[in-house]
Amino acid sequence: MGARHDRLHAAVKLLAVATLYLAASLAVHRDLVRAGLRSHVYQQDMLGQDCLLHAWTIAWGQHALATAPCAVGDANIFHPERGALFYSDHLLGLALVTAPLRLVTDDALLVHNLLMVAAPAFDALALFALAAALGASTPAALVGGLAYGFAPLRFAADACQIQMTAAWWLPLVLLGAYRAVRGDGRRWALLAGVALAGQGLTGIYLTTFFLPFLALAHVVWWRRHPPGASRGGWTALLAAEVAAGLVLLPTAIAYRGVQAHLGVSRSPFLNAILSLHWETMADHVPWRTLAVLAALALVRPHALPRRLREERSLFAAIAVGAIVLGLGPAMGLPFDLGTIAGPYRILLELPGFTALRVPARMLHVALLGASVLAAGGVVALRDVGWRRPATLTLLAVAFLVGERPPATGRLLTALPPARTDAVYGWLARHPAEGAIAELPADPSGLRTAVRQYASTIHWTPSLQGTSGVLPPIAPWMTTRLAAFPAPDVVDDLGALGVRRVVVHTRLLSPTMRADVERAAATRRLLKERWAQEPTVVYALRPHRALHAVVGHGRPLDRGAWQVTASASPEGAARAVDADPDTGWRSWDVLDASVQRSWHDPRSILARWQAFLARAPATLTIDLGATVPVSWVRLRVGGSDPMALPELRLEGSLDGATWTWLPLAPDPDVRALVRDAAGGPMAAVLATPLPLRHLRLAVGAYDSTVRDVAVFTP
Repeated sequence: MGARHDRLHAAVKLLAVATLYLAASLAVHRDLVRAGLRSHVYQQDMLGQDCLLHAWTIAWGQHALATAPCAVGDANIFHPERGALFYSDHLLGLALVTAPLRLVTDDALLVHNLLMVAAPAFDALALFALAAALGASTPAALVGGLAYGFAPLRFAADACQIQMTAAWWLPLVLLGAYRAVRGDGRRWALLAGVALAGQGLTGIYLTTFFLPFLALAHVVWWRRHPPGASRGGWTALLAAEVAAGLVLLPTAIAYRGVQAHLGVSRSPFLNAILSLHWETMADHVPWRTLAVLAALALVRPHALPRRLREERSLFAAIAVGAIVLGLGPAMGLPFDLGTIAGPYRILLELPGFTALRVPARMLHVALLGASVLAAGGVVALRDVGWRRPATLTLLAVAFLVGERPPATGRLLTALPPARTDAVYGWLARHPAEGAIAELPADPSGLRTAVRQYASTIHWTPSLQGTSGVLPPIAPWMTTRLAAFPAPDVVDDLGALGVRRVVVHTRLLSPTMRADVERAAATRRLLKERWAQEPTVVYALRPHRALHAVVGHGRPLDRGAWQVTASASPEGAARAVDADPDTGWRSWDVLDASVQRSWHDPRSILARWQAFLARAPATLTIDLGATVPVSWVRLRVGGSDPMALPELRLEGSLDGATWTWLPLAPDPDVRALVRDAAGGPMAAVLATPLPLRHLRLAVGAYDSTVRDVAVFTP
């Protein structure tokens, strides 16, 4: 009876704590709950709308796993690209967790918002369980859970980042692993393995950033709890972790394939821009209160329970190490003293880290260590005279919340475009082979995100989409669609497998609306299939097989060429060396300032502003003599895909007066899908033009020019 009573008491306590955390989460999210979980999301200060992106992502995972699990990666965006689900966090772990909700609702936004409201409570409860397992009292563990689950960054900076706020897996991994190696039973190893797989199936950042610290924990525990003392526990844990790795292997391979296909590699300087900064730390966490509580746990170890005392160094290493890594490859110094080299640059040499761009997200991992230490600090306070747990807990909570109260931002109404435009229901009832495009195109991404979310009604493949990474075809066609329904644009759409165009007429410019109506009236390019104000669906009739580039002539000898660049001039010659593995990169000078110097007196912001002041970055080629040019072929792979439609090629006789040479995919628009990493572009001149100089402007984007070839008749 005693053991049964203890289990019942523990379950009741856990339920009470969970209820308290859930009430706190509902209080913080009260504006969203009041406005409607079916109809609103949080706004973002940046471009796009990640709340809608993630609502779509979770819904796609559930839809694909139920209908075509082997093709789950081939999401219905960026047609005809494959594996588009892996252009961002696939969230399959969250799709599985929330799958039971789909038995009672098909509302993707409701499922996402319920998860977002529940996430802080789950996070806090997982940390509470970890702190309690380390011996912290219930009030102390309660404070630790509050610090972890209700940090301000979960409701502000990451309000639309469910893959970051669903952070309950990390404490559960450590809880299960710790208890397994202590010999508490193999079921704890199973918990660690399931939690590790769940984290890997939920978010790339937290998984990748957490793994070095999980490895550190293994090293510490291997010495403290050697396999000889708990062989069964270690064997079960390692087996569970290997099993989790095997579960994650297919998606890891898929991400690696996407990275290779698109040539995605984040600039170290971009990492530096998106790193933690001391001056904004207070906006994300109540660091002063956390620092005081953590210091109490570290300087008064005799006041801590034995387990927490033994592990305090590990959690201090997690907290401090994650903050230091989060400061990025160039850590900013106070008082505008510039930057010094940070250890994060070492991680840039490891697989996976080259595709990540936001070291600041290490703060989530730091919270894990700091929150456990905060629980220890509350325990230590009782040893210096605070004998009333309730009063002590309330004071700790008051300081945590008072220093930086968790608060949500503005709301965005998301319901009308997705549910009241009848076209989406019509598409669901009238499926057809091929994809759709929606007009007008939206360079900012917000309208695209709304339309992508609306596709949860019909799941028709779409040319457009929004995600963490864009394929080159997306920004290129967004620019091209501004000229719709020009015949060559219709041809390109047809070549990409687009068979229908959904036109939201009220959003069109008067000129485009007149052009569309005129093209539909002649029925040579467009045929109306459905109309209900303010939306019309047209079937496309490409007027010829394909709009393609056809080059001619012989290549010029590059021996006499002189190449200069306005940025990263030392690498300019690599753009014309006929080696596709080398190239001129406009951001090389920025990356060098991060990678090659131990100390730089300039801040990251100052370096960035100086670069922007000289934009656009240009590559200039002196051909050595005036020659008739019939064709210029470029390879601009590995660049930021947003740079592609911004590229500008010009030619000149004297280097003073320049003529624009229009660029197009080489040999046709499908090349941007087949060779996304290569970025094949060309300018074909109907009549050869005598030129001595060529100049390529790439704007301020991180752009790489791998090859320039010039042809003469």
